[in-house]
Amino acid sequence: CSISSCSVIGNGHSVSGSEKTDYVGGFIGYIDVEGTVNNCFILLGNGMVKGGGAATGYIGLGGLIGWMTKGSVTNCFVSGEVKSGSSVEYTGGLIGYIYDEVTVNNCYTTQGVSQEVSQEGTRDGHDHYLGGLVGRIYGDNCHVHHCVALNPSVKQSDYIGRVTGYRGDADVSQNYGWNKMKVNDETVAGGSPENGDDVSSEDVWESLSFWQNVFGTDSISYDGTKTWTIDKYNYESDKSWGLPYLTRLGKPSDEQAKQIQYLNSQPPYIFVDIYSVDDLKQFRDRVNSGEYGIDIYATLHSNLDLKNEEWEPIGDKAHPFTGTFEGHNETISNLKITETSQNCGLFGFTDGAAIQNVTLENVSISGTFKLGSLVGYANDSTIKNIALENISLTGSTNFGGLIGHQAS
Repeated sequence: CSISSCSVIGNGHSVSGSEKTDYVGGFIGYIDVEGTVNNCFILLGNGMVKGGGAATGYIGLGGLIGWMTKGSVTNCFVSGEVKSGSSVEYTGGLIGYIYDEVTVNNCYTTQGVSQEVSQEGTRDGHDHYLGGLVGRIYGDNCHVHHCVALNPSVKQSDYIGRVTGYRGDADVSQNYGWNKMKVNDETVAGGSPENGDDVSSEDVWESLSFWQNVFGTDSISYDGTKTWTIDKYNYESDKSWGLPYLTRLGKPSDEQAKQIQYLNSQPPYIFVDIYSVDDLKQFRDRVNSGEYGIDIYATLHSNLDLKNEEWEPIGDKAHPFTGTFEGHNETISNLKITETSQNCGLFGFTDGAAIQNVTLENVSISGTFKLGSLVGYANDSTIKNIALENISLTGSTNFGGLIGHQAS
C-alpha cells in the first residue's frame, strides 16, 4: 500500500468521527499492513480532526493517521486542530498510535492538540496519551526522527509531551518542539525524547539552515528544486506561509497562512482555549478588566449551554474586545440578557476584532439600544460564518439579529 502526493484542504470544514468511532485520521483511520505515506499534507484552516471514541479502549485519533502498525510516514505536514473525545486513548497531531514497525521522518505539525474532559470532570478509566506529533509509540522497532511539533498547545491528558505522550523503548530522536508550546497549560523545557529540543519562532519562520538541519540539505531549498521549499521571508512584516511546503503540491494561500500566525511573535499572541462555560466567563472577565488586548486569540473547543442565566457581555466601551474569536463551528446556546440596557450581545463592544465560525441558538435579549445576538456595537470589526437560530430581541433603536450597531 503506497500513498503519495495527496492533500486535503478543508477550508474550515472538519473530519469528524462519532462518539462510537474507534480510529479517526484526517487522511487514514487505520493502517494494519506495511505501507508508505509520502509527500502528503492536510490543511484544515479553521476546521479540525475530531472524534469521540467507543468504550472498548485502544482508540486512536490523529491529524494524518489514527492508528498505524507497519510502514513509514515521510515528508508530511498537518495544519489543523486535533481534538479527541474523553474516551480516546491515543491522540496525536500527526498519528494517534504507532507500534510494531513504523518509521516517521521529516514531518511537522501546527495548531492545537487536545482531549475533552467529560461533564463530570474526568476521562474514562483508561490511561490517555497525547502528543504534538504522536500520541503513543510502542515497540523498539519504531523510529521517529527529524520532525518538528509547532503546536501552540497540547493539553488534557495523562501522558503528554510536545513530541509524544509516551515512547517506551522506541527510537525517538533529533526532533524539535516549539519553545512557547503549552503542555497542560505550562511551558516545558526541551531536551527529552518526549518533548524534543527547543526551537524558536525565529528559527522555524525564516531560517533555511534550521530546516536543512532537520530535513537534510538534499530535501529543502529556496529555489523549488527539492522535495520541500521554503520562501525567503520577512519575519516582522510578511504574512504569507512562512513554513516549508511540499514543492510538488504548492504553497498554501495567504488566507490559509492566518492559521499559523501564532508562530510569528509580532505581536506576541496570547492564546485562550475555551472548553467550558467557566472558561468563557473567565475570558470575558479578563477582557472587561482590560487584561486582554489586541494580542488575544481565543478558540472555542466545545458546544456551550449558558442555561438562560443572566449574561454579562464580552467587552464594553472602556475595554472593547479587540482580538480574534475562533468558534470552530461550535454552538453557544441559551444566551439571556435583561439587565444591560445598551451594547448587548454575546459581545457588548468590539473594536478591530475578528469573530468567526460560531452558531448562536436560543437567544433572548431585552434592552434599549445597540442590541445584537452576536455584538451590540461593532467598530471596524470583521464578522464571518455566523449562524443564528431561534432569537428574540426587544429594544427601542439600533438593534438587529446579528449586530446592533456597525461602525466604520
